[in-house]
Amino acid sequence: TNEHFRFMDLPMELRLVVYDFLAVETQHHYIEMSWYECNEARREVMIEETDLGSPKPSITIVHKSIAGLAIMRTCKLINAEAETSLRPRLTTLRTKPIRIICNSTAL
Repeated sequence: TNEHFRFMDLPMELRLVVYDFLAVETQHHYIEMSWYECNEARREVMIEETDLGSPKPSITIVHKSIAGLAIMRTCKLINAEAETSLRPRLTTLRTKPIRIICNSTAL
């Protein structure tokens, strides 16, 4: 069957439990860079794809977010209900910095 789940038909107490179960997730965005060599005489940057025996420069950006946060944009009632549960977690996440992890060749 292709029926939609009617979330708003649930009692408010169950909807509040659903908001409490929205988990904080950690996301890692990995970026691998190419080798760069600056040719001073010609003032241009040359990109070399050769393997020099050391790891390629890489950066990993790590940040936390709440999975399913888009539920707050569905309607004003859900936004008001979810805000009491999610606001403390959002405030905590806002104060935590994004982390950047890089290997020594990326510096």
